[in-house]
Amino acid sequence: QNTAHLSYSLELANFVSLVKADHISFKSATYREVLSQTPQLASVTHSTCRLGKWYEDEGAKAFTGLKQFKDIDAPHKNVHHYANKNIQEVVENGLSSDKIDELVENFTKMEESSTQLFNLLDEIVEKKSNDRVTA
Repeated sequence: QNTAHLSYSLELANFVSLVKADHISFKSATYREVLSQTPQLASVTHSTCRLGKWYEDEGAKAFTGLKQFKDIDAPHKNVHHYANKNIQEVVENGLSSDKIDELVENFTKMEESSTQLFNLLDEIVEKKSNDRVTA
């Protein structure tokens, strides 16, 4: 049982590291696309990324009763919302000086949401790692 619990804890920690890396890469690509003024990035939503698919399927089955799990939905949506909003703005209007403040505000909200999301994911890993396997 202890080996199974350890294995599960490591698998969850690895998954969380992977989805964090996915979102760091997504944010980096968003900055690059906005600053290049020629966005090529396909819109990735909170439900189409790896974390979103997990959240709706495996995660929902395993963590529905966990408050931190429920709480990741809003910041996760916001990370994608503000990133995609900035890309859409540049696609439609280019990178104009009158929109810089709005773009910066959206990026700030994206980063704040990302920090909340990552903290909640860490809390889920910590909570599940500290849970004891019962016989």
